[in-house]
Amino acid sequence: MTVTEILALIGALTVILTAAARLPQALSEFLHACVPVLTALHHLRAALTPPDDDQ
Repeated sequence: MTVTEILALIGALTVILTAAARLPQALSEFLHACVPVLTALHHLRAALTPPDDDQ
């Protein structure tokens, strides 16, 4: 391996590890953003489901 290849590998590893360190926070924010969507879908399903006349 040449010096250039080694430096490129170190740079690539730095970028990959930096991105990997940010993944848990990004995943947490994504899941937190999904909560209102799931709530809206629950309300929509409840509104579109006909009432049960057997009760």
